[in-house]
Amino acid sequence: MAALGAALRSRENKLAALGSELERMDEAYRKLADANLDFQTFALFLREEGMENERKRIAGEIHDIIGYTLTNLIMLIQAALYGKGGPAETRAILEKARLHADESLSEARRALAALRMRDADRPRGANLFLRLTQNFQDVTGVAVRTDFANLPTALPRPVEKILYRVIQEGLTNAFRHGRATSVDVGFWREGGKLSVRLRDDGSSAAAGPRDEGGRAGIGLAGLRERVEELGGELEAGPVPDGFALRATMPLGEDEDGK
Repeated sequence: MAALGAALRSRENKLAALGSELERMDEAYRKLADANLDFQTFALFLREEGMENERKRIAGEIHDIIGYTLTNLIMLIQAALYGKGGPAETRAILEKARLHADESLSEARRALAALRMRDADRPRGANLFLRLTQNFQDVTGVAVRTDFANLPTALPRPVEKILYRVIQEGLTNAFRHGRATSVDVGFWREGGKLSVRLRDDGSSAAAGPRDEGGRAGIGLAGLRERVEELGGELEAGPVPDGFALRATMPLGEDEDGK
């Protein structure tokens, strides 16, 4: 009996050690996934920042081209109008003005083409959000179902950016604090407003509360402020069998993505 008891205790100790090791591996995996998520976000926004800086540079170049061209054309036209030369000299001045206008127009068109290429290379709207959710799913293994419903094809940039942050925060909270296995993301446009709702199947009890009184509340509180700055509303809290986050943003009259 003593030998049997010793064998059972030995097995229990081994099982306990195995359980501890599994917990350490699970924690290590979560830390690696967290780091990967942070890296993915950093890389995306670093690229966005670089593209925005390049966009500003090209816009400044177009501004300079137009300003320089108009100044020169005005001077040439004044020379043609008020100059004391004959018809031949006037024609020469106007021909110079025409050539200068043609060259400047070609430069402006090249700059505009470069600007359009930059914009075309940047994911927008549904494509941007889909890239975020797919990256999250690939990194964490958490299933994400996305319903774009009647999401507009183009969004004002400030609205698009804050919606990206809302989705990012909801997904991160579902993984880090709720231990969720799936998240549903849905969009709905109604009455000049656009809503995004995330619902996960995680448990607040699994890793502490996720409302604005808990560890994750710091991110939600800051997010709420940013949403309200744009005239929107943010709701977050536990629901049956999970947690829900919802943001509603006014689209405004301009919905062409500017």
